[in-house]
Amino acid sequence: MLESITLAELERDALTEIVNIGVSRAASSLRKMIGDQVLLSVPSIEVVSQQRAARLISEREVTDLVAVRQDFTGPFSGRALLIFPETNSLELVRAVTGDELTPQEVVELEGEALCETGNVILNACLATMANMLKRSLTMTIPEVLRGTSASLFEVTEDRPARAWCFFSTSTLPCAAATSAATSR
Repeated sequence: MLESITLAELERDALTEIVNIGVSRAASSLRKMIGDQVLLSVPSIEVVSQQRAARLISEREVTDLVAVRQDFTGPFSGRALLIFPETNSLELVRAVTGDELTPQEVVELEGEALCETGNVILNACLATMANMLKRSLTMTIPEVLRGTSASLFEVTEDRPARAWCFFSTSTLPCAAATSAATSR
């Protein structure tokens, strides 16, 4: 079973730089949405199997998780997940919508606000990477998922392994993972 893919140092550096620029642009978009500074650390990159990606998230977050998922197609295709602890989801919605809403209104807007926030962050990141590679991608409408890391990565015994590029930042309450494969 595929656990990880070993990259040459130059490949890892190039992938890290592309992801770093994409995440930086995503953070800039988030900063504009919430009207506050967003601090980032340089993302760490690992190319791993679905099972390993699920384990990495579960080792970091023991609570239930929320993810915004967007699939993408083009010269390379895959799935992007913006993942964070469920306990942070309402906090993120409050940050995006401001302090003007009642707690009940925040709960009612949670799904829509998470989809929009995920859309902005994932699109900024993926579009930047595609632009740097001089390629275009088509992205699906974002979808909010809830569950364990295994369910978010759709880990089952009978599914073939997919390689995931997993990256996280230490200062944002989320992680992201992207599965990509070259089109035929």
